[in-house]
Amino acid sequence: MPRSSPSSGDFSAASSLALGWATVLLFGRVPQSKQLLLTGIAFGSLGWVIVALGVLLPDVGTFLLAAVPVPGFIQPNWIRFAMLLAAIILPSSSVSAGSSCSMRPTDRQAGRS
Repeated sequence: MPRSSPSSGDFSAASSLALGWATVLLFGRVPQSKQLLLTGIAFGSLGWVIVALGVLLPDVGTFLLAAVPVPGFIQPNWIRFAMLLAAIILPSSSVSAGSSCSMRPTDRQAGRS
């Protein structure tokens, strides 16, 4: 009997496939050793967009705070401060990680690019 609803394994496989295609479209074909780093960069970029929206638009920030369960001992102002820090730090960490992915000119193939 066929399944009537998708399972979490189906969602995981589909999201992995979509993320793989997205990184290939953004960065081109890369060595297998660099793919995990590029996936982290892609997730960091997505996280930065979410955090930046939460910082720039207070209503979105309020929605994000309401959507995530927060322990009682953490003040909402600390979370907003952490979002502000993340909005500042994530772009620079993505750039530094991306620069570590670039190949040295001596390692690049000659010819067509």
